[in-house]
Amino acid sequence: MIVKFLAKSKTFKGVRYNTNKVEKNKGELMKVSGFGILQGMSQLMPQDYIDYLQSISSRNRQVIYPQLHVVISAKGKENSKEELAGIAGTTMSTSSLQG
Repeated sequence: MIVKFLAKSKTFKGVRYNTNKVEKNKGELMKVSGFGILQGMSQLMPQDYIDYLQSISSRNRQVIYPQLHVVISAKGKENSKEELAGIAGTTMSTSSLQG
């Protein structure tokens, strides 16, 4: 398994990148967390997530790079979807604590 942290970004291009992968059946949205009221809504568009993230990050002047894009790659079906979601959650918790 490989966990790769991509370059920090001042934009939210990662949201559109991931959404495009899902739309082309080359990826799957397995978990959404930390998006407040958006989590209770259906039929969300990429811009909905971007607007929410911009709103949250604009409240803190210390935020310079509001997007963190992490790729977790596993060989074939080596891990279940639940395991991958757990690894992603652990990775995000650890990275947010490190700042």
